[in-house]
Amino acid sequence: MINTPLGVTSSPSQSQAHLSLFLPPNDISTFNFAICLNHTGEMIGIGGCHSLTSMFGWPVVGYQLRKEYWGQGLATEFLRGWLGLWAALPRGEREVRVHPGMVAVREGEGGEERVEEVVCAWTVDNVASQRVLEKGGFELCLVQRERDLRDREKEVELRVYRYFPGRYQEGSV
Repeated sequence: MINTPLGVTSSPSQSQAHLSLFLPPNDISTFNFAICLNHTGEMIGIGGCHSLTSMFGWPVVGYQLRKEYWGQGLATEFLRGWLGLWAALPRGEREVRVHPGMVAVREGEGGEERVEEVVCAWTVDNVASQRVLEKGGFELCLVQRERDLRDREKEVELRVYRYFPGRYQEGSV
C-alpha cells in the first residue's frame, strides 16, 4: 500500500483490519479478489473494487502486489481480467453523488444521460501504476491535493483516473 493514500500497514493487526474490509460479512459492498500465480496458486496480492462509493462518488478499483512481482505485467493482466468481470455485472439505475469534475455525459435515446465510471487514485510518484491504468483504457481526469493519511501534517498530490465500463470490449486492455 506504499503508493496509496492509505499508506503502509506496519503490523499484522493493521493488515488484518485492512483485509477484514473485504471478508464476510463486509464483502457485500466490495468486488475484490486474491491475485495468485497460475502455475503455483501462490497469492501475490489483492485487487478489485474496495469501495462502491469513494470521495469522488464512483466505485474505486485498486490492486496491491508483493514488491518482488512488480514490473512483470501482472498488474495489467489483473486489471484486464477484473475489468471484464466488472463490465459483465448486472446493471440497474441508481443515484450517485459524484465530484463535479467527474461527470461524463453522452447523448442517449431519451436525451443526455450520465455515464458510469470506475475510478482509481494514485499518488503522483506512482508512475508505474499510472501506466498500467493508461494501458487499460483509463484516462486522467483530475489532479488534486489531499491530506496524506500516512502523515496528517503533509499533503500528497493524487492523480485520479477514470474508466467507462460501457466501453469495455474483450481484448481492449
